[in-house]
Amino acid sequence: MQNKKEAFVLPEVTRPARRLYIGNLPPGMGITEMVLTQFFTECSRGLGITTKSPVISSWLNTDQTFGFVEMRSVQDTTLALSLFQGLQLGGRQLKFGRPVDYKVPPQHLQNYVIPIPGEDTEGKNPCTVADGTPAAMLAKLQRAHVNMDSVEDGILSKDAPLGAVSEAAKRTAKALVAKKTTGEQETNMSKILVLENLMRKSYYFDDAEFDDVVDDIRVECYNLSLGSLEEVVVPRPGGETGDKGILRVFLVFDSLDGANRVRAKVKDREFENQRVDAWFFPTKHWEARELDALKDGTLPKVEAPVQPVMKAETPQLAIESKKTITQKELEDELLGMFL
Repeated sequence: MQNKKEAFVLPEVTRPARRLYIGNLPPGMGITEMVLTQFFTECSRGLGITTKSPVISSWLNTDQTFGFVEMRSVQDTTLALSLFQGLQLGGRQLKFGRPVDYKVPPQHLQNYVIPIPGEDTEGKNPCTVADGTPAAMLAKLQRAHVNMDSVEDGILSKDAPLGAVSEAAKRTAKALVAKKTTGEQETNMSKILVLENLMRKSYYFDDAEFDDVVDDIRVECYNLSLGSLEEVVVPRPGGETGDKGILRVFLVFDSLDGANRVRAKVKDREFENQRVDAWFFPTKHWEARELDALKDGTLPKVEAPVQPVMKAETPQLAIESKKTITQKELEDELLGMFL
């Protein structure tokens, strides 16, 4: 059990090892410290760090061009330093590093986690990561006491603390983050994602509600994509695309990884008693603005308009006036037609 003195001192002692410098932030986006905390919390979760509340605070400079994030776990911070490399925000590639006051914490604090009041009183639990994620694989590499070739053979020491990240581990982490999901054929993937069963007809009748819903989608998907979302298109009746794509949400990303990451997060999510569907939209249909394309990549069949059946007019028979003829004359005329 931690006493009151330790509960105050240990977070301060480990703070330099739990902070990361964030540089090259995009100015003019209205980024706040709360937004920064939420963004990197989602980044951590997306990369496999499952420690509860992994990012606890953020700090921004006056012109919002750089800042610092503070994490709960010493181990999580070391993992994030590698895993965050390559992340983008507002079209800019962010820069990460240790603060100038960084120093390796004492051996007994290298696994330190700030306890959550009422839940964790020890503060010594290791960081938690999801199996099969970049974070889990990098954590395994960092705990190794041997070179990376031996790691593949499973020669590990689970008790080894997560120390400084080696160059080999950095390269591996970068490859892990960039690795595409093997369950999908790349030929079936695109940088455009379409969401269905998310919009409701009622949203279209109120401009303010419509804008709020679209903004919420934009913010959440931007965070889930780790900054790679470029555009959100929600067609409206009578808009530029006519009536094509109504009730659909189109998300455009700058990479396949971003699109695949968001798809994995939102597909089959329950929203107002409906299951959200997310699938890759063919680029050729997007460029042609064929927003009604079906999930199998085909276009809906357009039936030829039914032509109204015009009632045929009864031809008017010309009736010629004839002189009165006798019965014999009529019989002679008829017999002549067959001779």
